[in-house]
Amino acid sequence: MNKKIHFETIQKLFKEKYDAEPEVKLFENNKTGELYDVIFEKGVDIAFFTMRNGNEYFCIDSNGMPLDDEKVFGYVNAAYAEHDSGKIFFDADALALNYRDTAIDNHDFAELEKRLFPQRTNIILKTEKLCQKEFPVSLVHFCVDEVVYVQDSEFEIIRNGEYSDILKEYNKKNYERSDKYTNGILIINKNGDGLMVDTQGYDYARYKAYAPQVGEYIKKQQTMEMRQRANIELNLYVPLNVTRWDYECDAEESVDENDYVAEIREAVQRENRFETERGLAEYLDAGKVKEKVYKITPAVEMYNGKLLGVAKCLLTENLDAEELDNLKEYCVGQFSDGWGEGFEQREISTSDGNIYVHFWEYSNTYYIKTEEELKQDFEQGQGMQPMQGM
Repeated sequence: MNKKIHFETIQKLFKEKYDAEPEVKLFENNKTGELYDVIFEKGVDIAFFTMRNGNEYFCIDSNGMPLDDEKVFGYVNAAYAEHDSGKIFFDADALALNYRDTAIDNHDFAELEKRLFPQRTNIILKTEKLCQKEFPVSLVHFCVDEVVYVQDSEFEIIRNGEYSDILKEYNKKNYERSDKYTNGILIINKNGDGLMVDTQGYDYARYKAYAPQVGEYIKKQQTMEMRQRANIELNLYVPLNVTRWDYECDAEESVDENDYVAEIREAVQRENRFETERGLAEYLDAGKVKEKVYKITPAVEMYNGKLLGVAKCLLTENLDAEELDNLKEYCVGQFSDGWGEGFEQREISTSDGNIYVHFWEYSNTYYIKTEEELKQDFEQGQGMQPMQGM
């Protein structure tokens, strides 16, 4: 959860969820002298606010009449609020608001806060001063709010100063402005060339500078930043199909994977020679999943007495349900047509002859599950249930 919640976030949530418009006003408790930020329905006449009986409050209007409690959404002790340059934000843990006697989950505020006031990257680039003129000028520091990878066609649209949906979405976000540097969005095309854009609130590149071949540097910076933040482990389990060739029957036969644990584990480790430290995560399509999944490494593990294949994932933050489904689909694709397609063709030598290990097979019993999902299946006595649609 974010440590602070902007009042703009509160206003947007009330508008979207309840079609209500809150406003905030500072009052002094006449008994204790403490200051309180009172959040109430816009247009409501509040002339007096005080606390009574512990956490209960009492409001009256300018005519001395008690105010309907439904008109007041809550209050925050000013010690847990900041007023800065016309903006107000509150300590998330001190926020306790309600609408028509129904408490509002602070998690809703926190999630909206992340979208409206996201944290920028730690990337700072050095470039020409952003301007509309096409001649060299002095260098300035460009503070990258976010990096967006685009097709060449969209890159040219932005480079030519035309309207862009990407820049429109960027302008909806409220990145904290830097007093020392120029803020903006970095657009990178398929060749790794970049555009540093300061929109100035417009839906086109109001100011821009070209950054040739900046993509590789950004990739290294993002990998380094992800490495520092990646501390969430997620394992995705799949069944293994281990086979060998029966020369007498001239056919493939299945064998017990538990009989060859050491040989299989060693073979998987040999196969895991990746181009980068991110393993299979390197090939994820650009998007939220790639931004959250730092590393994917195939492995094998014993689970409830059975050897299973595993996609060992290291995340920078938890995935939502849709992102988890996308990651599962990607891993199944790697096991069927990518990494797994090459691995299943490698002979693994054992004392009983050569075996082959398949991390995927076309079967109604195939599945890919988190450890929590496996535990739920075993606790319910269902064993391991297959994937939907597999």
